[in-house]
Amino acid sequence: MSENIKKKMPDDGVRYLAFKKEMTEQEYLRNTLVDFAADRGLPDDIFESEFSAPICDTVQAIALQAKVSIDYTCSIGYRRHEEYQEYNRHTGKYEKKTKTITDWHPHNGAYTYDGTGFSENTDTPRPEIGEFISTLYKTTKEENKQLYNTAPYEAEAPLTPNLAAVEEAGVDLKRSAVSACKKSLPGDELSDFSYRATLDLNSLTSFSAPAYHIDYKYKGTNYRSSSFAAGKFKRWGAEPDVSAEIENELLKTTNPLFIASVVTSILTLFFSVMDLVVLTVICFLLASAAFAMNNIVTPQVMNTRYDRALKQKQQDLQKLLTKYGLAPATPEELSKMEEKKPKSSSKMTFKVTFAIGLYAISALFACMKVGFLLVIALGLGITVGYMYFTKYKKNQK
Repeated sequence: MSENIKKKMPDDGVRYLAFKKEMTEQEYLRNTLVDFAADRGLPDDIFESEFSAPICDTVQAIALQAKVSIDYTCSIGYRRHEEYQEYNRHTGKYEKKTKTITDWHPHNGAYTYDGTGFSENTDTPRPEIGEFISTLYKTTKEENKQLYNTAPYEAEAPLTPNLAAVEEAGVDLKRSAVSACKKSLPGDELSDFSYRATLDLNSLTSFSAPAYHIDYKYKGTNYRSSSFAAGKFKRWGAEPDVSAEIENELLKTTNPLFIASVVTSILTLFFSVMDLVVLTVICFLLASAAFAMNNIVTPQVMNTRYDRALKQKQQDLQKLLTKYGLAPATPEELSKMEEKKPKSSSKMTFKVTFAIGLYAISALFACMKVGFLLVIALGLGITVGYMYFTKYKKNQK
């Protein structure tokens, strides 16, 4: 790869561009603060941080346009549905079932991709800001991307392309080409994909772009948030990570219901195996109630916490915008914040899935001992009753 790019790097055909600033310091500061408020991953008290004034400097970058030729081999899977007969020992009859089978076939071919790869133009480019450079290049107005020696605005001179940066841009481009290649393949599933890629360089552009930074201190730790001063606003940089803290808070709140659901489901299994019908029914009633509450209360707890944090952030945001003499957040901006609902954590998802699985097994065993219709009626009655009661209480407030 390195030698391939070296041989094809133009000696004097590099295009040097300078990007014009499209955003003022005040606009950048306001965009950053509004984006902080909309980010559910940031702490509720993020606006209690000490914020510096925006700093503007220059980021050097390159855009590598090339044709990528890929030779690949892989296995392509085609799904099909197949019917079969399965004996049901409860009914004493064979039942028709359907299963999905994937037929695998070897596949190879060639794929050509024309595109552009991006990189920071330094001897140690940061791969994590490649996507931000790409957004900058694609969303900045064409009139604000001028040849450096003829640009009608003040800008820092772009640098000669660094070989390490060209390599990184090639990796970025190859990544996009491989992704496009995989999407073009037939079939339903893909495995054992291997490839060889070569790049034929078309053009190389070196450009300088203005970027803003804001430093802030949160609970004794310094952070920096950055964004280009042109194109679509997108920020990057290290941030306080409170996801584990929020997850533990949610888990702690919902653990009693989860434990109750698991314990009563296990007791249902135990008593059904021991042929203790009365205790099986009682434990299944309790399991149904605990299961219903667990699956209703858990999302309510998440949404309640999110709504509380969002309201606090929005209030703090408006105060901070006023402090800096910036325009308050608009109703449209606030509504976009409210649309960003929280996602379940992996631990929370596991808890709910585990509770559902165990409850389903306990219901099956209870059916075998007590009777199918009785168990279904009891389970649905408890679940629907609790949901109705919850909705009634909510409407009463």
